[in-house]
Amino acid sequence: NREPIRIEFARLGGEPPRCIVASPPDSGYRCLLTMLPGSALVEMYRLYGPRLLERNVRSFLQLRGKVNQGIRKTIIEEPQMFLAFNNGLSVTASGLTLEDHGDGTATLLSAEDFQIVNGGQTTGSIFRAWRKDKINADLLQVPIKITEILSDGDVDEIAPRISQSANNQNKVNMADFSSNHPFHRRMEELSRSIWAPPAAGMQRQSRWFYERARGQYHDALAQNRTEGERRAWERIHPRNQLVTKTDLAKYEHTWSQLPHIV
Repeated sequence: NREPIRIEFARLGGEPPRCIVASPPDSGYRCLLTMLPGSALVEMYRLYGPRLLERNVRSFLQLRGKVNQGIRKTIIEEPQMFLAFNNGLSVTASGLTLEDHGDGTATLLSAEDFQIVNGGQTTGSIFRAWRKDKINADLLQVPIKITEILSDGDVDEIAPRISQSANNQNKVNMADFSSNHPFHRRMEELSRSIWAPPAAGMQRQSRWFYERARGQYHDALAQNRTEGERRAWERIHPRNQLVTKTDLAKYEHTWSQLPHIV
């Protein structure tokens, strides 16, 4: 069997972290929310390396992908923004030693069977930047959620499900990141206020629907509760007049005779 990792937080440098503690009834676990300086993660990874990620779905992927390159860029160029930009770590443990303060918070002294189930790329990126780029890891603040599997919980059953859920999300396309640009906001306003040319033989006018954020059309349609309201809304906003950001980009570049960009 593998040897469980025990973390003594006082030995990582600095004060042991103070945490917010929540214990859902009849759940078999309790959760702690806290922050650790990057230097604490560096020391953990220096001592235990990939063993910290044995319950993770991936080990550290180095700098092969854009995500890890982006993490490294933030660490080196804007360490003060790391807390705002990074989602942090999800950790499981099967035994925590706490100093309870009686107000819903506690100081975390040690953790048994400490495993990073989500955040392996964050941890590896910080360690690599410390070792290769000589960054000051104390400047980084990393949010952490620690799930302690209690005696009536099955760590081998719960931990993989936490890892699967924490590592799973709806895909975000590159175009989605530009949704809040002023250009797209203005296009959305125009599409909601300007009538489209009437179709041949039709008396009723309709509108274009510029979908600034993916899923807006179906969300707006769902706001109409009855079938009649939905049909009336679709008559004004027909699906064949739905225009997405990538549609608009293709139309613009086609009109500008740039097929290689289209």
